[in-house]
Amino acid sequence: MRVEREGDRREITLAAQLQHPHIVAVFDSGETADDDLWFTTPYICWVP
Repeated sequence: MRVEREGDRREITLAAQLQHPHIVAVFDSGETADDDLWFTTPYICWVP
């Protein structure tokens, strides 16, 4: 389980570095007191 969490952290960190009009930005990330990972992105209202 520990290896998966490190991979998730790395993926969030890499996603935060991406800048492209078709990729949602990652604003912030962290870990809760219960060891849950979280990240924030902008709210996008998409209408087909």
